[in-house]
Amino acid sequence: TLWQAPNYTLNAIGLSNPGLNYYTNHLPEIYQMVHGNGKRLILSLAGFDINEYLVMLKTLSYFDIDGVEINLSCPNTIAEHKNQSIHGFHSLLEYNSLISLSTWKHKYMAYKLPPYADVRDIDNVCRDISSRGTPISAIVLSNTFPNAYLPHTIDSLPTYGGLSGPAIKPINLGQVHQFSKRLSV
Repeated sequence: TLWQAPNYTLNAIGLSNPGLNYYTNHLPEIYQMVHGNGKRLILSLAGFDINEYLVMLKTLSYFDIDGVEINLSCPNTIAEHKNQSIHGFHSLLEYNSLISLSTWKHKYMAYKLPPYADVRDIDNVCRDISSRGTPISAIVLSNTFPNAYLPHTIDSLPTYGGLSGPAIKPINLGQVHQFSKRLSV
């Protein structure tokens, strides 16, 4: 579901894509195209639990990619008429183990995080990130602001999704400022 207005977009689309098998079959040609144009190949990974992230990282470790972004700010999806949990709103300690996998230790690694409304959550997330020992390369902030009401329905039920666009620019700038004060990424 997608709702567009002049200053914002609301979505409950999720991360529709052909999946890991498709990408592993096409990574050599994607790599050639990206590197042939002088760019780095960094993949954004999103899973529904830590085991899916582990499978993706293990599978991708056999390919010559330059890095990964661990997307903890999605999904903005509905399953069984309920919003799905967004990983970045929970402790990041278990996800720290992903980045410390020896195969990925010396490559570009980033966390993509949702926006946080409570400064205590920002403090907790920064503490979790700092506790991992090996520095991460980057933090990507404020993909969408979750739980915004969509003015139309799916299966005759109200739908919620992620708010994005110019309307959340002040929120995003606040997130960047808050995180930059607490972390040295």
